[in-house]
Amino acid sequence: MRTLNLAIVLIIAAFFLTNCEQDNSFVKDAEQQIQSEQVAPVGSEEFDEVMETVEFFTKDQSAPEIPAIDSTQTEFKFKTPIEIEATSQVEQRGGPLQCNYSVAGSTYNKSNSVTSSHYSAMGLNASLDGGDEIYYFTVYQNTTAFFDLKNTSANLAMILFRGSRNCSGSACSFRLNQLVARTASSSITGDQLYNVFLTPGTYILVVDGAYGNASHFNLTMNCGVLGDPAVSMLEDFNRYYNGNISPQSSDWLKWNPYASLDGQITGSTNKFLFIERNAYASSSNQPDVLYKLAHHSNGIYKISFDIWVPYNRSGYFNVQKQLSYNNSSNEFGAQVYFYSNGQGIVKIAGRNYAFSYRQGEWTKVKLDVRVNHENYAAVFINNQRIVTFPARWSSNTTYGSNRIAALDFFAHASDAKFWVDNIIYENY
Repeated sequence: MRTLNLAIVLIIAAFFLTNCEQDNSFVKDAEQQIQSEQVAPVGSEEFDEVMETVEFFTKDQSAPEIPAIDSTQTEFKFKTPIEIEATSQVEQRGGPLQCNYSVAGSTYNKSNSVTSSHYSAMGLNASLDGGDEIYYFTVYQNTTAFFDLKNTSANLAMILFRGSRNCSGSACSFRLNQLVARTASSSITGDQLYNVFLTPGTYILVVDGAYGNASHFNLTMNCGVLGDPAVSMLEDFNRYYNGNISPQSSDWLKWNPYASLDGQITGSTNKFLFIERNAYASSSNQPDVLYKLAHHSNGIYKISFDIWVPYNRSGYFNVQKQLSYNNSSNEFGAQVYFYSNGQGIVKIAGRNYAFSYRQGEWTKVKLDVRVNHENYAAVFINNQRIVTFPARWSSNTTYGSNRIAALDFFAHASDAKFWVDNIIYENY
């Protein structure tokens, strides 16, 4: 598990709710499938419409830390730990969470213990300045979790941290070590965190109000134990030494095997894949690396990863459907561009589908590729569906193979600079 130099200590007087009632509701089934050659329109449907409720992974490795960006640079920086003083008010706050159970809670008349400035120091820009509830739980084996916040009347958010909890009598201290996941919708009727990969340890879930909002709510945590027989891969880069990636793993190869530049492993305890354009190298020598997924032509494949694009820089990746000798005649699938102005496009069949993202923080990318009788693929950015299309479509045409072979990360433009982490690949 990655550890973050940043530590925020929250001192809270706590009396915890313990009344729980079981709620076995999982994410609703997929609602949309491609019936013809028509592309589904761009929309805001949540990721659960085409992803399974519970995802399974096989490697015992951790989710990434969330570094903060110093406004004077575009490199990762870690802020000084922030101490939060205990409030004088004795509050009834949150409590324990348990897999496959629900709790009732409220942010009314609760203090703002975790403020927007605290989130900002951990790399999350959000106006979460309402009262908050704080929950905790411990997992003892690799697990995926789904958090469902419902029956709300205002916009509430869920923010999940890796951390710890220590109590002396009724006064408890929570230490928030690492931001793991968070919601980002503006819905006033509820919110969800889907398929969060958890390794053993203690976690803290904060339910916070946007723009001072408060609401009652019901919170459900559903879990699935890892170890499904599906072929699964998790790449978090922690096993590598800093430097060129392709000599360290057969999973990675350079697009041009003779190129002078390679994707770089950077970081100390927490490591990432780093791609940056070199102003002095030719186009054929730029960092351009493939993460091989093998050649698959039948099945359901679910892929996700995190990408961090600094301010005023750009990022790029594409799906390779078929590889060739020295990548001389590969078949391209969807191409995804993250522009330097916070906008982006997914290019498929010669058409562009726009999205927006936040620079200077992690962006979650998810792909659902069904090269089976369903024959469709979908691209999600931060859990928002950008486009759904027939799986056989290639980047420039509506004719291609029903295959998936690799992800390609390339310093495509003069301003290209980005980090990648936590590539998760599943074959159902």
